[in-house]
Amino acid sequence: MNKYIINNFNIMIKMNGETGQKAFSISTIIITVVAVIIIVGLAFAYYFFLTNPPPVPEMAATGPSQNVETTETTETPTETPTEVVPLEPTTSVVFYTVPSVLPATVKQGSCSASSTAEPYRTDAYKCAAGAVSYDPCFSLPGGTQVICPMNPRGSDMFLIDLTTALPAPTVPQTVQDNWGWFVELEDGSLCSPYTAKRPVVDGEAAYYGSAIINNERFVLIGDLTKTATMWTAVKKNLLRSGTTWTVKSTETVNIKTVWQ
Repeated sequence: MNKYIINNFNIMIKMNGETGQKAFSISTIIITVVAVIIIVGLAFAYYFFLTNPPPVPEMAATGPSQNVETTETTETPTETPTEVVPLEPTTSVVFYTVPSVLPATVKQGSCSASSTAEPYRTDAYKCAAGAVSYDPCFSLPGGTQVICPMNPRGSDMFLIDLTTALPAPTVPQTVQDNWGWFVELEDGSLCSPYTAKRPVVDGEAAYYGSAIINNERFVLIGDLTKTATMWTAVKKNLLRSGTTWTVKSTETVNIKTVWQ
């Protein structure tokens, strides 16, 4: 019995050994095949990666990040040219003063009260040299001479050596400021106040008159009209025919300069 058991045990060991060898052989083959497959797969993948590299992602064209400081350029606003508004013309009022250089021409004569400037200036007189009267003339320091400016814009002036003393100046009770002893209109024409009786034109007294040129002259009617900027006057243009003066036209004119 024991011998039988021992024999059977030996037979089983032998059979198990053969089975284990067979099992070991099959496992080895399977492992080898799997390893070969993995190696081939890895090789193929490596070859594919070399021949087909992955695309590089493109950077989106974006502006600077909010965390990045940027320098803002401030445009200087273009200045709109200021429109140049022309100044309105104004009347120049000139207070006449004796020039520093006196004229060389000297006449002999005497003076009386001025009818054109004395009510406004105590140094103005009406003076006569020979048969001609000049108004106004202005006294010089010392009281022995006067200067008579015919046209204050130029050098048309002379001196008068007085043969008699100057009369005492009169002080006016009221003083006007809308007057002038020489007047230049806006067009450059000149006139001065009448020193004797004022002529009447169309029933109105003419206070100023111009020189006669080609039988034509003009007169300014009444006082000058003074405003804050431009003085004006009523001007009548006259035409002489024989001994008669007729009115050609009447207009209101601007006055450029007034000498007082």
